[in-house]
Amino acid sequence: MTSISICVAFIVAILGIAYPILFGVVSRLDEKYSSQVIMDLFNKEAEKKSFIFLLISSLVLILICVFQLAPLSFGIKWLDYLIANSAEYLLILSTIFLIASFFLFVQKILIYYTPTRFLPYLINKHNKDEQKNDYEFFRAISDILYYSIKNQNEKISKTIATYMYSIFKKFRETNTNYDVTYPSTYYEVVAKTIEELAIQKNRRLIFLEHRTAGSIWLLGEFGNYKISENTYFWIWNNLQLALKYDKDDYIIYHWEQAHQYISYSLQHIDPKLSEETYAIINQADINQRILERKRFLELHYVLGALLLYKRHYNCINRAFNFTQSIPPKYELLPDTMDDIFRLYFYFRDPYEMRFPSISSRYYFPEIGGLQSDMIIKKWICEYIAVLYIRQYSIIPYLITMTPLSPPTIPDTQGEKRTWIDNLDYFKKLVEDVIKNKELLIATGLDFVTDEWCEANAYPKPLELIETTRQLLIASFEGAEISQPVSDVKVKKFKDTSVSILEPIFDSYESINNSNDLTGDLNKWYINGESYIIDKSGFADNQDVAHLNFDSFLAESFSGKYRNEISETFVYSSSQSYLLNSENIIAGINRLKINKHEYVIVSFGVDINALISNDNTQSLTGIATVNFNFRNYRLIGESLFIIKKADLPKFKYREITVEEVQKYNLDKVVDKYNLYLTVVNLNNSDELRDSLAETSKDQNLAKSVLIGIFISLEIQWKKDIKCIQIKKASPYNEAGIINKLADVNPIEAHLK
Repeated sequence: MTSISICVAFIVAILGIAYPILFGVVSRLDEKYSSQVIMDLFNKEAEKKSFIFLLISSLVLILICVFQLAPLSFGIKWLDYLIANSAEYLLILSTIFLIASFFLFVQKILIYYTPTRFLPYLINKHNKDEQKNDYEFFRAISDILYYSIKNQNEKISKTIATYMYSIFKKFRETNTNYDVTYPSTYYEVVAKTIEELAIQKNRRLIFLEHRTAGSIWLLGEFGNYKISENTYFWIWNNLQLALKYDKDDYIIYHWEQAHQYISYSLQHIDPKLSEETYAIINQADINQRILERKRFLELHYVLGALLLYKRHYNCINRAFNFTQSIPPKYELLPDTMDDIFRLYFYFRDPYEMRFPSISSRYYFPEIGGLQSDMIIKKWICEYIAVLYIRQYSIIPYLITMTPLSPPTIPDTQGEKRTWIDNLDYFKKLVEDVIKNKELLIATGLDFVTDEWCEANAYPKPLELIETTRQLLIASFEGAEISQPVSDVKVKKFKDTSVSILEPIFDSYESINNSNDLTGDLNKWYINGESYIIDKSGFADNQDVAHLNFDSFLAESFSGKYRNEISETFVYSSSQSYLLNSENIIAGINRLKINKHEYVIVSFGVDINALISNDNTQSLTGIATVNFNFRNYRLIGESLFIIKKADLPKFKYREITVEEVQKYNLDKVVDKYNLYLTVVNLNNSDELRDSLAETSKDQNLAKSVLIGIFISLEIQWKKDIKCIQIKKASPYNEAGIINKLADVNPIEAHLK
């Protein structure tokens, strides 16, 4: 038997018998693990690739030997001999390698097919390729975990659980300076493991439920790591899964871990004092920790609302009663009425400042659409009402504990107003909770009745809320009267008013006649402007800021000032033309103006734009002054052609001493004799009395008088020639449009 026939026999045996059997086994890998990742890893194994390559190579060499092709001859005896027998030698080597590869391939298949051998293999591979971002081996380990859950394989599950814990821990330890955001693959393995566990009837893997549903992998134990928003999102998703499968135990596992986490990892930071100044040197860390605790607690208050919404009352009761200390300390629940009320108004959020879209952060099943945010907030507030009733169950173990003391009245007027406006809704929610006997019995709070409160000298729940509301009203109204005006806000009002008005006054100096006018004159007057407004705009400690308290009066007066100046041009005009826009430049030229004597005052007409629209027209050397703001209904878009000598004279008169004293005026711009004032009417009896008759509908003691005082006299010569050219508008009927021929030279107007 030749060597070639022996090789062919081996190759045929492998191809005909072993190859189909082996690949039948491989094909069942997918059925065994239900994992595309594992199949992909197997297909990438070097043993499989080399086996396929050597098998194909051996078949090719057999073909070459069978056809016995004539070899090349180089005339060298030994070389020609090697070439003539090379196919045979290669076939022998290929067969030897194929057999070796076959055994290696079998070993690899056995590794993949035996979970107890496959798992250490994957763990070793993952440790070596940990820095790669594809996480192939991690996902394969995850699929082995799902396989072990389905088959209730406790040994494999424990091995993987321990390894997973170390992976999550290592990741946290390498990201201590940042919010810990795990790779998406990490989050997914936790969520899918929870779901796989939830659908199992047998609960042999409780240790795995604790680590996944209990958030141990995501939060860690006894470590000070920052939780990212992405982690909060996945924790909320995991809690939703628990409720989807009615797994209250999973919720409690998480609650227990969260209780431990906030107790140790998020415990309050004690202040450290400087040895020299005794100032707190770690205030930034303290503030950061307060924010972290607030965010963590927020999630668990909303969780309580979700349990209430899903009517898992027994689960709420288990959470209410969980503690790890004696005397009992409930880290995830409020201790005082201050906490309850602050919490209610935090989530009530009437101005949509904190939670403009709470449903995007905390999705509630079966709640969607435009009203979802409002409905979710309602359930959160109702849960807080349950917490309010729970306060009656707290037994003080320290003399300083007063769980039923009324809440502290807030400092700011805005916050007081918010409380007053929203306490009625909270009272209704508490009333609804009291009527829900099923809830009260399940949570052990059914003992809280009016009779029980009377017997124990405790305030009744609804009466306590009403008492708080009355205290708020009294405090609010008293503060409205007694609160002082802020010096800082008064200064800002004055500075802002000057910054608005002075540039406007300066701009109108361009049409202020440089000479004093004599003789018989027409005179118009512009006086200041004042308002009586609520004092809160100028007081400190206002929760809702009055955004334009410093500017609204100046902006109002500036409009009045510019309107009335523009009106005097119309009243002083001797001739008016209504022209289409294309005729305005030509109409001005027909007036034959002496460019040295006349000036054009424009209100809303862009002369340069008119010239650019018609290159055949131009104005050469005529001075123009442009204003955009005017009394549009009276003036529209108009030009006024007037001699420079006939321009108006602006006289800014001095305010009388009596007015200065009466209104406590402060002169802010000498050039224009501009005065401003902010008077707290509660502190000015005489002024308050003088204003009482004209302000009967206002409580002046709660108000301030703000005012801009100025006395502008606008003087115009009589019988001057001021020509108005008004731009015709298709949207504003202003009379019969003049033809260009109707416009006569200026001298004709002077006759």
